[in-house]
Amino acid sequence: LGASPGPRGAGAAAAAELEDMREEQERLRDEVVDLKITVDGLETERDFYFQKLRDIEILCQTLEAHPDPNMTVTGFVENVQRILYAKDDEEDLGDDVSEAG
Repeated sequence: LGASPGPRGAGAAAAAELEDMREEQERLRDEVVDLKITVDGLETERDFYFQKLRDIEILCQTLEAHPDPNMTVTGFVENVQRILYAKDDEEDLGDDVSEAG
């Protein structure tokens, strides 16, 4: 005689499977929330560094369009470093091209 689960055994198995699925759904939901937070942070960081790159590009274009005879390599490097090391909340320093010379 085969041991087949009766109606009550099948119901208990289905309930256990349903509970497992609910736990898995909750775990996946938590993982999605964590991933969304990670993506938001990465997008913020990407935008931060993209803006630095854009500021350096503007610096280069400005110097190309209006060469500064007093600009030295050292001055240019200082301007680039000022952009690179500026904090997110600091005023944009990339527009003052002729400050270092």
